[in-house]
Amino acid sequence: QGLDTIWGGSANGCDSFINVMLDFYDPLDPEIIGEPQICFAEVNLLTVSEEYDSYEWSIGGDDRMVEINSPGEYVVTVTDELGCTSETNFLVELYDVFLPTIIGESEFCDGESASLTLEEQFQTYQWNTGEQGPVIEVSESGEYIVTVTNEDGCEGIGAFVIEEFIVDEPTIIGDPILCFDESTELTVEGTFESFIWSTGESGQSIMVESGGEYSVTVTNNIGCENENVLFVDQLAEYIERDSFFTCDPALAGDETVAVFSPEGCQGRLIETTVLYAEAPAYNFEERHIIISRTNLTLAINLEQISENISIDWYDENGDLLCSDCDEIVVAPFESTTYFADIKYHPECSVREAIEVVVKSDTRIFIPNVISLSQEGNDEFRIYGLDIESIQTFNIYDRWGNLIFEDAGIDVFWDGTKSGLELANGVYVYLIELSFFDGTTKSIAGDITKVN
Repeated sequence: QGLDTIWGGSANGCDSFINVMLDFYDPLDPEIIGEPQICFAEVNLLTVSEEYDSYEWSIGGDDRMVEINSPGEYVVTVTDELGCTSETNFLVELYDVFLPTIIGESEFCDGESASLTLEEQFQTYQWNTGEQGPVIEVSESGEYIVTVTNEDGCEGIGAFVIEEFIVDEPTIIGDPILCFDESTELTVEGTFESFIWSTGESGQSIMVESGGEYSVTVTNNIGCENENVLFVDQLAEYIERDSFFTCDPALAGDETVAVFSPEGCQGRLIETTVLYAEAPAYNFEERHIIISRTNLTLAINLEQISENISIDWYDENGDLLCSDCDEIVVAPFESTTYFADIKYHPECSVREAIEVVVKSDTRIFIPNVISLSQEGNDEFRIYGLDIESIQTFNIYDRWGNLIFEDAGIDVFWDGTKSGLELANGVYVYLIELSFFDGTTKSIAGDITKVN
């Protein structure tokens, strides 16, 4: 600051002197104001203490104030209206990050409650249940979240998942009907930690020899309980005298057998006469071979006719074809099996199977002339009742050139090639086909095209 002299020389050798008065402005002294420590994920505001013409922050802002949410060194460069600049820095540190720990049992029994407690002390507490203390009582399953504030004013969030354990009602497996002078086993289904029966026994299963009410209390691995009851009814001794019917001739005659009650209990042994109905004598042909669509008579030939004997016929799908018929006429399209139910007693019948092997009708008709001007004879095709598929249908001219080919089931040649009518003359065909019974046939010949 003060008077200064500047000397300079011109191009023609003349010297000049200039006196300059210099004046210096006071240096800029910016200061950043803000909190030197912040909480994790907290937003803080840094402000330049005085107003300047412009600001340039190291994090990219150009206002007097900037928001920050992480620790570090922050630098601002300020410029006044005269263009003078200066910079300053501000160090922000992070308070220790903390997560509150919730202590408690992760499971509790149905109908009970559990306590959740913060392991450490804090300034404030806010649970997602609305409560605001360090300890809460819960009685429902779910996730419990607490937001706490420490002495620095920082917040931390803790979570704890707790499950209300419901012990399913135990299922007692066993026969609720106890036969006279018998015993039955009662068993608890499932896996539990312990079992206490009303009889005082502590196993998963018990044997009971009398009727009554039997209850069991089960406990799971965390001490939760549930119970169930089964009533066992003991029946009196069952005695019955009656005759029993059988369709098996080997059981005919008098013998001693055991009888059972409707509940399945065995009563006293009694003398029982077993009745039976003798199966009729008959004969039939077990296997037939026919050509497709040929009528075939199936018959059961009884040696002695009786009005007490009826014959029902069924197809292999179980559909009834004829009721009370000695014979039926069938014309199957493919090989199949028919069944005859010979009923000779209200409770007795015998079933016989008759196999019918169907051979395809391999007869075919192939025309030898095609005339496009004659309706009904303007297509060349092959005719047959049991053709399943045509694998090859080729037409050649007399020089051996292929002019048409196709395959499938409904194939024919209309005397054209690529939509254009061909000249009259003799053409050669090669056809390969298969029938429904799996047989195949190859045919070669000629077809004459005329007008």
